[in-house]
Amino acid sequence: MRRRYRWGMAKSGWRVVTDPHEIFLYAESFQAAAQVLLMQEPNDPTMPAYKAAPHAMNAAFALEIYFKCLWRIDNTSNIDIPKIHDLLKLFHKIIPARQTKICEFAKEQETIEPIPADMKAAYPALETVEGCLAMSAKAFEIYRYGYERNPFIVSGVFVAHIQKATRRLLLGINPNWA
Repeated sequence: MRRRYRWGMAKSGWRVVTDPHEIFLYAESFQAAAQVLLMQEPNDPTMPAYKAAPHAMNAAFALEIYFKCLWRIDNTSNIDIPKIHDLLKLFHKIIPARQTKICEFAKEQETIEPIPADMKAAYPALETVEGCLAMSAKAFEIYRYGYERNPFIVSGVFVAHIQKATRRLLLGINPNWA
């Protein structure tokens, strides 16, 4: 007799993850995957989209899940986590005090890993967190289906400082997750 295993599923169907720590661990997994891919394909502005896509998609998805984790921390009722991928819309669903903290931490992080000046000159929106998120709003979807169209190469590439800032905020709220 052959046994079937359905990872993450209960007998009645998909198991909805509501524990913020478990959501955080999912984000960490996608971030780790993005880092491994980045090591294999170092960030190069001339890199073809098909080579950048796996890293960009996983990095964008990790940020999406970090945002959803923050949202879950502040919305403990049985309300479903927003089923959207748009990074800017998800950012706006986070309470304003946490948005402000993310912006502060992102500014600090950018002093460590600055966005190249030529990119900021070409894309002034990269000066702000909201601008970066607007340019990368649909990065997960764009890179996931990049073979269907030519992805805008900037999309999803410049959210690393926001991702690290959001992770820092989450670990500040829950230091035992580190």
